[in-house]
Amino acid sequence: LSSSSAASDVYKRQVAVSLLSGVASFKGGNIGGANTEFGMRLGASSVAMTGSVVKGTEAGIDIYPGSSLTLSGSQVSGTGANGIGIHMYNGDLKANSGTVISGTVMGISVTQARPTAGPGNPSIELDNSHVIGQTGAAIVVARPFGTSDSTTIVLKNGSCLLYTSDAADEEDSV
Repeated sequence: LSSSSAASDVYKRQVAVSLLSGVASFKGGNIGGANTEFGMRLGASSVAMTGSVVKGTEAGIDIYPGSSLTLSGSQVSGTGANGIGIHMYNGDLKANSGTVISGTVMGISVTQARPTAGPGNPSIELDNSHVIGQTGAAIVVARPFGTSDSTTIVLKNGSCLLYTSDAADEEDSV
């Protein structure tokens, strides 16, 4: 493939909701599904979701620099063979009120964007929420690009990071 055809293939990928430089609120909706590669893609946007379900075979949600996502009582899933619940390129993620983020491989993947992509380091705050990696880690943070790069992860109020065998053990012990 030439670089121009490879680049155009990226834009042909199936995305249920793509938000660029916007603000949105979702309540009680279902986004994506079995034939959607990415349930949602956020670029320099702010989104709040309450009681919603987002699914994509590659990733439930992609978060790009300058974006913030707040999930309350929602479910986000990456359902394909290499599924990731949420893939973050910088940005801020807050999940609360029993939100579940899961992927067939990992729950959350964090990649710090190059400094030219925009300001800010990735930040994750989980409050009474669960992140599940079914065959891999719940959260994977890639190596930073610079010496001042960092990723902040805060877990509070009973939040859990699990992989499938942990979830099975937890269910057995209840």
